[in-house]
Amino acid sequence: MKPFQYYLYISLFVGSSLAARGGHCPPLGPVLPAPIHPSNHASVKSAVAAIQARLEEEAAPYNLSSIAVAIKSTYEDDYMFEFANTPPKVDLRGVDKVDSDTVFRLASLSKVFPVLALLKLHKIDLDDAVTKYVPELRALNKQARKQDAVWAVDWDEVTIGALASHIGGIPADLVTDVEPYGGWTKLGYPPPDPSKSLNCSGLLGLPECTKEDFFARFGERPPVYAPYAVNPVYSNVGFAIMGWVIEKVSCMPSSEFIKKEILDPTGMEQTFDSKPDDSLGFIPVDDEWWNATLGYGDPAGEYYSSINDIMAFGDAILKDKLYSPAETRKWLKPATSTSSRGILLGEPWEIFRADNVTKDGRLI
Repeated sequence: MKPFQYYLYISLFVGSSLAARGGHCPPLGPVLPAPIHPSNHASVKSAVAAIQARLEEEAAPYNLSSIAVAIKSTYEDDYMFEFANTPPKVDLRGVDKVDSDTVFRLASLSKVFPVLALLKLHKIDLDDAVTKYVPELRALNKQARKQDAVWAVDWDEVTIGALASHIGGIPADLVTDVEPYGGWTKLGYPPPDPSKSLNCSGLLGLPECTKEDFFARFGERPPVYAPYAVNPVYSNVGFAIMGWVIEKVSCMPSSEFIKKEILDPTGMEQTFDSKPDDSLGFIPVDDEWWNATLGYGDPAGEYYSSINDIMAFGDAILKDKLYSPAETRKWLKPATSTSSRGILLGEPWEIFRADNVTKDGRLI
């Protein structure tokens, strides 16, 4: 036993030595209480002025695009920074001056609402298989080219939490494909089959795809990875499925449940689950997205909102108004890593980390 013990001690010593080589291993997160009045601090004022100057510089060349940004401390009522620019050219149906009340299409920022709605449905465990609530997903595998792990999604192994953090391994979309990006026949692939065309999308004048369209065709798409594989795979479809779970458990459309449990309690009166009156929004000239409808995929990107409403939503999260303190902390944690050391994924958060923000090089 002595040789084994000797090598064990040596390995422990070497491991400890290697762990200490970095020499600078402060704890993650804040190590001191947050300042109660940060906007009064000279360094914060200096940073705000620098941000203002940089945004003005970046936005100056924009002829068609707009930016609206705000920064706020949970300890203060007023914003410490607020910025909005109006480009020279705007669609006359919308606002002629952009400010913090202007409504923008949120696109994938919409994904935070169905996840929080699921969490507020305390009957649901994120470790539940999605087939517990949407068993009809199993029937999609009848459309697969082969009944194996390469061609068919193992829906019984896909959990709700996996969908929320993009690690379910399922395809990204029903309505998008690589075919429009050209050159595939030159590489030896067969030409596209017109009979396989969906003829729906909600974009470019096509009608939106319905839930019936989804269940008629999505099974033709093979999985990208197995559930909980090494790599996350961005999936809009996962959030459509979460919308059906919300409907099943709450006995109401997911948009109604989100309004009742999230938007109304937070006072988000300028947030909409479908296109609002054009006069409320910033509409880029020749834009194709303001009017687009996503059909079955609404929960993944249908919402519209303003900076003021999004700031109120963020404030409500960080002040534990929508969820208990412990549950909120758990929700804000990462669920998986990515191939980038500085990017982690939560449910559905994209979490960025850097070691060049502070003078001492701590990980933020």
